[in-house]
Amino acid sequence: MSHSNSSKVGEIFTAAGAAFSKLSELIMTLHPVGEPPVSKYDIEYAECHGT
Repeated sequence: MSHSNSSKVGEIFTAAGAAFSKLSELIMTLHPVGEPPVSKYDIEYAECHGT
């Protein structure tokens, strides 16, 4: 692989890493740490059992 191809591959992985980092930040805004995830089954159980 030539030097220019290696450089391009490095740029791709750098961009992918930045994209995954931003994606993880956005996911954390949807599901903050410390709050347990709520599933539809949890909601249905609470509605059926009055909790």
